[in-house]
Amino acid sequence: MLTNTSNQGLPAASVTHSNQDIALETKNLYRAIVGKMVVNDISVQVKQGEVLAILGLALDDSFTRLNALKQILSFSINMPAAIFSLFSGQVIWSIALVIALSALIGGVLGGRLAGWIRPIVLRWIVVSTGVVIAVLYFV
Repeated sequence: MLTNTSNQGLPAASVTHSNQDIALETKNLYRAIVGKMVVNDISVQVKQGEVLAILGLALDDSFTRLNALKQILSFSINMPAAIFSLFSGQVIWSIALVIALSALIGGVLGGRLAGWIRPIVLRWIVVSTGVVIAVLYFV
């Protein structure tokens, strides 16, 4: 876990990667402006699957570009965890190779497919898939 804490009004934040698929977690966030506390003791936890939804609400851009930004953010969040795991001695390399090749192939094919599909159709595919998965898991 990477941690940044300060007594000078800067946020206390930590980036965590665990089996719970947490993409970003901030704890005890605070901010003072001109001596007046504007944010006091706020904690937020964003899971991997929620990143694209938050980007979609915050930015007015195409789904393809938002997904690309999400991939860049995911890469930068997961890279420290991957480097740590690399030197931990806990990696089963045969399984890691299959996962790496599958992710590479899926990323290349998915990126090309997303470029060919109209954005509105892609959104409907993503929403429909999410609804089907939610129903399967929660019903």
